[in-house]
Order: sequence, then C-alpha cells, then structure tokens
Amino acid sequence: MDACLFRRFLLITSLFLLIVFSPEAFAQIDSWPGDEPAMFRAFDAYRAEDYERAAELIGQWLSAQPNDRLSWYSYACFLARTGQDSLAVLALQASLEAGGFPAEWSLQDPDLTTLHENERFMEIVNQMREIKQEEAHSPGGYRWLEQTRAGVYRLDLPDSYDSDNPALLPVVIYLHGGSGTLYEGRPVAERLTAEGFAVITIEASYRSNDGIGFVYWPGDHMDGGTMLNDRRLGATANRMNFAWYRQVLDDAARVANLDLDRVVLTGFSQGAFQTLYSIALDPEPFFAAAIIGGRVPADIVTPENYEAFVEKNGRFLILHGENDQIANPDDTEEVLLSAGINVTKIILPDTEHEVNEAVLDELAAWISGIVRQ
Repeated sequence: MDACLFRRFLLITSLFLLIVFSPEAFAQIDSWPGDEPAMFRAFDAYRAEDYERAAELIGQWLSAQPNDRLSWYSYACFLARTGQDSLAVLALQASLEAGGFPAEWSLQDPDLTTLHENERFMEIVNQMREIKQEEAHSPGGYRWLEQTRAGVYRLDLPDSYDSDNPALLPVVIYLHGGSGTLYEGRPVAERLTAEGFAVITIEASYRSNDGIGFVYWPGDHMDGGTMLNDRRLGATANRMNFAWYRQVLDDAARVANLDLDRVVLTGFSQGAFQTLYSIALDPEPFFAAAIIGGRVPADIVTPENYEAFVEKNGRFLILHGENDQIANPDDTEEVLLSAGINVTKIILPDTEHEVNEAVLDELAAWISGIVRQ
C-alpha cells in the first residue's frame, strides 16, 4: 500500500471511530434542508470552546462532503485543540489532497500551535507552498475557491495558450461518472485542449454510505445506495451544484480568457444525470450540452422542463456505446426532441459503457462544429 493510500486508510479509520457510534452520525444529511448542517453547528461549538464537540460535528460533515478542503483544515484545527496531533496532521494532509489550505497562515494559526514543531506538519506545509508556486506561473491546474461547499476543480488550457496575449477560448465542463473522480477527466481534457478548448473538470461531493466508495451526483432514484437518500435532499444538492458551477466559471474566467457565451456542459453516466438536471433547471450558463452513456432522470421528462434551454436554442448531443446496456438513448432522444431541442444522437459500434478514444473523437468533432460555425 503506497503512502497516500495508507494515510487515507488511517484517516478514514480514525474518522469512523470518531463518528460511527454517535447517534447523530449523518443526521445533517437526513435533515437537510430543515435543520442547520453539522458544519455550522461545529463552529458554534468551537466558539463555545467545546473543541471535542466541534471535531465530532465537522467529522460528520466530512463523512458526506469529503472534498471540502476548508472543512478538513478546520478539522485539523479542532483535533489539534483536543491534543490529537497525529490525527490533526492526517486531516491537514486530507485538506492538501482535496485542494489545499492557506500554508502561510497555518504557520501562525493559534489553533495549530502544537503542530508548529511537528516535522510532518512542515512537510505538508512545504508541499502546499510548492503547489502554490507552480500555480503562480500558470493560469491552469488545480484551483479552489474560498467560502464554497466544495474544494477543488481543475482548469486545463491549450498548450498554445499565451497568458500575455490570450486568445478567447470556448469552455467545456466535464462531470465524471458514478465510479469516477476528478482524475477521470484527464483524457477528456487532453483531447479537448488539443482542439483549442479550455476544459474544466469538477468532482462530485457525495459518497456512498460507507464513506469510502463511489462519488455520486444527485440522481432520480434515491434508493439508499448513496448519502442522497431522498428527493428533497437531491433537489437541495442540485441547487448547490448549480451555484458551484457558476462560481467555478467566474473564478476560471478571472485567470484565463474564457468565452462564457460558449460553455458546453458534458457528463458521463451519472455525470449525464447532472448535465440533464442542469439544462432543465439552470440552463443559463450553457450554450450546449452532451451526455455519454446516460439517460433523462425520471423527474424531468416533460417538455416544460426544458423551455429555457429551448428558448436559447441550446444544442444537445447523445453519445452511446452500441454495447452499453446501462441506459436507453432512444428514450432520452424522444424526451428531448418532444421538448423541441436540437438533438444529435451518435451510437458508437463496439463500445461499452465507457469514455474511449472513439467517444472523445466524436465529442471533440461535435463541439468543434457547433462552437465554430
């Protein structure tokens, strides 16, 4: 087991021991959007100097929001306050891996005083410094936003992009599948940046009930297989995702010359769910959309759901493998055509439920055709 996986194992095990026997474990998930989330209650406890309770509550929050790098940093602070320095260092490592933390502030943060002479703490801080130095020389790479529920996204730009004389770039946002992560988007980014697009990849923030398994986007079948186990919570999570996409686009446009009138949203499998929810419920940011191996969620199958996307003359692509039995592309096409959407459907021979080279070629060709016509 490599060092990164071992750290993850230790941290997940420690988090399990801290929260799994608590009667309030995961309570904030079941009660949204009515009760105050555990993250906010954690800071109430912190202000009351009840650091053990603060650590317990932020641990509950992180069990469902494992990509929230700011909460991992807070978790490190709370654990250090309770004398659990070894766990605090692991939490800080998790913050780094989720997107990063304020390295210079951590060296003077009074919550982390007990770590300031810790050798491993300094190694993590120096790793963070190196990442920030690398990012200072390029507008692309991993980025994170302050005051957001999720920590990290990745912006990739064409090799020819000149920061001093930047060309205006159309944008593709890629949402991974249910068993994927942010890194699933690397082949997508490599293929599409070669065509002259900026590519943003975003990781879902919801995991399976064991806290270790697949990463999930909200779907239409809240069957207990994920943390998102009721429709009300799914709707709330979708609204949070839509706001997050807008924040990501605004942030990326601050560091690169992006054409926000030509943003294409695309997703694979479960990411296709989120793509369709977005064009139905919050289509304003998107010029066009494409799904790979997906289908229309059952709760947005009426033409009225897509009126705003139709009004803006949104274009849509369905890519599906000939041997992919996960979803029926014909049903999706029928729903979107009935809504009046301009739909292109491509069935790829000898293709399973996957994003392979043939899929990427078709996706790149379609996007190039619509954004440059």
